Amino acid sequence: MRQAKARGIPLASTMGGGYGEDRMLVARRHAACMIRLAQEAA
Repeated sequence: MRQAKARGIPLASTMGGGYGEDRMLVARRHAACMIRLAQEAA
């Protein structure tokens, strides 16, 4: 993330396949990724 930011390269995040049975766990994983990306972008 830092390298991409330093070079002005945009980042994107997606979720794909094998989500699992626990929807809240999947949502937490996705949220954790989004929060981390936002922190690095700030």
